[in-house]
Amino acid sequence: MTAADAYELQRALKLDPNFTSAVGEVRSGPGGGVDATDFTVTFFMIAAMIDGTRRDIASRVWEYWHAVTVCSVLASYDTSELSLIACELTGRSLFGDAVSSILENPDYADKVIEIGVNRNLRRAWIKFRSDKGERVTHFARQETASDHIASADGTLSVSAVIGGNAVRRIAHDTISDASAS
Repeated sequence: MTAADAYELQRALKLDPNFTSAVGEVRSGPGGGVDATDFTVTFFMIAAMIDGTRRDIASRVWEYWHAVTVCSVLASYDTSELSLIACELTGRSLFGDAVSSILENPDYADKVIEIGVNRNLRRAWIKFRSDKGERVTHFARQETASDHIASADGTLSVSAVIGGNAVRRIAHDTISDASAS
């Protein structure tokens, strides 16, 4: 993502009520924008990974943010059962919350191997090191959370990944910015 891409993304998000209601005022002009908090940086990371048209980027980020851990059972019109499985690394059940936790906790960030999304299947994952070896927590949209394996329908599948070193640098910078505020 270039600086121009980041500017265009921020501009699109500034106009989107889903984003502005979550972060508050987006300042204009020199020194403008939003504060670099774990929330806003997570929002931008997800937006950069899912890419695509800018006009609906904030609502698409929310879709990924609210992707639940695979094997979670959600209440629906025909059942009142609710069982959320937590990410083994962060203890969070939503993808966005898990990534945000990683960015605010250097111990989590140090364990991350990669964070990724699949743009077609609306799935995401966090791959990390634990005492049990390499582990992966998978997240999916609510409609497909019980579907572990993608159907092999012949569709080209596009994924975007942020490697562990980049995640650690982003987390360090986010924590440093928060401390300076």
